[in-house]
Amino acid sequence: MSDAEILVRRVGLRLLTDAEQQAYLQFLLKGASPALICAQLGVPYSAVLTTLRECAEFRDDHDDAQALLTQNVEAALYTHAMKGSVPAMTLWLRNRPPNSWKADADGEDAVDELERLSDAELLELATAEGLAVPVALARGAQAAGGEV
Repeated sequence: MSDAEILVRRVGLRLLTDAEQQAYLQFLLKGASPALICAQLGVPYSAVLTTLRECAEFRDDHDDAQALLTQNVEAALYTHAMKGSVPAMTLWLRNRPPNSWKADADGEDAVDELERLSDAELLELATAEGLAVPVALARGAQAAGGEV
């Protein structure tokens, strides 16, 4: 019996079994919430927390699953940006600046400058970066004096 198993038995907590760990990760990858997964598997959430704390392999698998879910959201955001969504473009550019956007001579981060740009300037930047900007949005920015 491992030290983790002895500790878990001594304080009355339990670890997820290997089968429960695999089922938990499968549900997680399908987008289920931890509470829903625990209810579906009939396990207390404390067992998930204890397993995450005590089992490095499960913790690594859990982290990998979370990274995959994050990549799904990132891909959806990028898809919306490429379809011309100005909020998606703004969020993408603010959080994923190209390597060419470095701090200026004063040390001010170039990403902070995005917050000061008008919608028209953001549209111009998005176009320059190769993002598809619907003609209606571009015309709207010009007609409204630079603000959409």
